[in-house]
Amino acid sequence: MNLFNRFSRWPTELLIAVLFLLVGCQSAAREQNQFTPTISPATVSVTVVTPELSPTPVPTASVSTSVANPSLTIVPVTNTATPLPPTATPTVTPAPTLTLEEEGAFLSELMATNGGCELPCWWGIVPGETETQEARDIFARQGINEWSSDSENSYHQLFLGYPREGDAHYQADVGIRVFPGYGTIEVINVLTQKYPLLEERFFQEWQLFSLPAILDRYGSPSYIQFEEIQRAEPGPLRYYVAISYPELGIEVQYKVFAERLNETTDRVCMNMENVYDLELVLFTADRVENVPVPIIPNLDQYISWEDVAGRDSDAFYESFRDPNSSLCVEVARL
Repeated sequence: MNLFNRFSRWPTELLIAVLFLLVGCQSAAREQNQFTPTISPATVSVTVVTPELSPTPVPTASVSTSVANPSLTIVPVTNTATPLPPTATPTVTPAPTLTLEEEGAFLSELMATNGGCELPCWWGIVPGETETQEARDIFARQGINEWSSDSENSYHQLFLGYPREGDAHYQADVGIRVFPGYGTIEVINVLTQKYPLLEERFFQEWQLFSLPAILDRYGSPSYIQFEEIQRAEPGPLRYYVAISYPELGIEVQYKVFAERLNETTDRVCMNMENVYDLELVLFTADRVENVPVPIIPNLDQYISWEDVAGRDSDAFYESFRDPNSSLCVEVARL
């Protein structure tokens, strides 16, 4: 069964490529207008908070494992909230635009501290609490002014990137898309991919969002999606794995390279070396049914971990929670 065709959605790789291309088109103009800012990475006002990885398990719910499509499709928010005004213009005086090096340093600090908060908060933006304009101003104060919206103002997005050695052009590495509703941001969608020139940085800065780290932090998930990604043409074997904590407003989605052992068995290893695409969906936990992008609890059809592996959620938890283990499991092909 083709996951993408089933939900008529683009693959995450294609979506990110299109979105990042749009951002890249701004790079020439950005470089022509660039001037030396009066701030440096050291002045970035982000409180350093070292995330704790000690287990704080959530009471285990009976697994209703489910499929979340790994790509991003915009679905109208099913609420009657009054639309928010456009946020193309900050209400604060924007800081001078950051250089590529300064933006990379700012992004690294955000990844290290998450803006001083814990999921489902992202970079200081809290679903259900932070107003859209307030989020816009957070970045304007730091010299990040490339904030765009769709024509109906149903979502807003921005991208941050790291400099590449020997490449003076802007490239985006982490994208966030926020969906307003009820007067505040309701959903934050975070997208990233592992790029060949930045693999070490990916391992370092996304380690806290690896599967073992998430399981260790939040316990056994309420829903688990686990399935092979169907290929339209020959290519590497890949699996899609998603875990959801709707009671916390957290869903984490991974795409990983896998290995075909024989005609009936695959080996899937969830170490970060095999993860090539990672996505977060962070939302207001008490309004799960209104999340405007597909998440596991809102899907009618899915391929569950139980169906694929023939084991329950506790087995999933035990197989992947220990970062010192192989993080591999052998599954029968459907």
